[in-house]
Amino acid sequence: MSPPAPLLALLQHIGQAPDPRQKLKLLVQLSEKLSLLPVQDRTPERKVFGCNTQVYVKSSVFDQQVSIQGWSDAFVVQGLLALLSRGFEGCAPQTILRLEPSFIQETGLNLSLTPSRTNGFLLIFHKIQMQIIQACYETSV
Repeated sequence: MSPPAPLLALLQHIGQAPDPRQKLKLLVQLSEKLSLLPVQDRTPERKVFGCNTQVYVKSSVFDQQVSIQGWSDAFVVQGLLALLSRGFEGCAPQTILRLEPSFIQETGLNLSLTPSRTNGFLLIFHKIQMQIIQACYETSV
């Protein structure tokens, strides 16, 4: 399945950067546009365990549209959160649940990220998917 249009646009924008350093710079700039998760919402159930940095994410589903907030103490990781948050904003839950994280390769970011940051990206992506599953279950019960 191809990424949703908002995510695809972000992937293309980052993918056009001429070198890995410029890609990371765009990612850091994107971090400034993340809807930050308030301190009181940075709870253990929202923490992304396994990351080398502190990362929290909150995925919500309202009226069949996904909304994501997040926070990290590292700008690159916060940029990855922003990429997912802005790229998934307003999407149907099923769209995100069917998506494979390999879309990151379209940007070339996977070549710019350290192995631990690549792992962090995967952990964040899967945390978002699990939160969406939980949110959909809770609304159907």
